[in-house]
Amino acid sequence: AEYMGELLIMIDRTQTMASYGRISKDNVHKTAQHLKLGGAIETAALLTLTGVSSIIINQWNSSLKSNKKLVKHILDSLCEEGLTVGETVKNFHNFNADVNEEHEQLDEIELTTQDNPIESLNVMVYGAPFVMFT
Repeated sequence: AEYMGELLIMIDRTQTMASYGRISKDNVHKTAQHLKLGGAIETAALLTLTGVSSIIINQWNSSLKSNKKLVKHILDSLCEEGLTVGETVKNFHNFNADVNEEHEQLDEIELTTQDNPIESLNVMVYGAPFVMFT
């Protein structure tokens, strides 16, 4: 039996030097509790309270290029391949883990590049991983 639930794909947290400056200025006026509500886990928890059964969300700031790659993978996997939400994210992790094995070492400079295999770990599923998009 297939379970059809509410799916929210929230791929944001794209950051540039200009946006970093803006966000830093805004954050000065926020309380610690307010800042914490902007975290991925807290956001997912609040969304599940509104009835969303499955959430794909990135955990930390990322480049526009990385987010574009992620959204393309998600939409291709869900719409064209008919995978569940959990399978989609797992495949994204595995695809980039294979790329990571080709690198013998990662130093701090490589960890900041846009094509970094570590980026695959940025995306998570909260809620029901077996939701399918039809």
